[in-house]
Amino acid sequence: GEWRNWAFLTLQIQLAAERFDCPLTQSVIDVPLPRTPPPEEPDSVWAKAKAHIRSQIPEIAYLNWFACTRELVRSGSRLEVGVPDEPTSECLTEEYHHVTSGALSDLGIDEICFVVCDPLLTPDTPSDRRLGE
Repeated sequence: GEWRNWAFLTLQIQLAAERFDCPLTQSVIDVPLPRTPPPEEPDSVWAKAKAHIRSQIPEIAYLNWFACTRELVRSGSRLEVGVPDEPTSECLTEEYHHVTSGALSDLGIDEICFVVCDPLLTPDTPSDRRLGE
């Protein structure tokens, strides 16, 4: 039969790539993306956490799962982070919880919530909030 779950297949390919120990070449990293999100505020809590996380995990894992995320809202010790799709949200929640919670606890964050939103939206307008407008 026809393959129907492309998100699952994509997730499996990304996980396999993370496990494949191959040095990245500069040309792979420098390929421009056709749509790029706005730059992240470098002083945001999530940007600081991502810098710490990047030093803790393989580079391909960081590029697959964390590079596309953005801080949306911080409310006290709770942080909302925008992710591009549900598989990314699930992977960060299930596979990288120990890494994210460790990096964020040092910055005073006790709770993180991943919100699926369009990466081209501004940080204060996740897609699920705009639908109610």
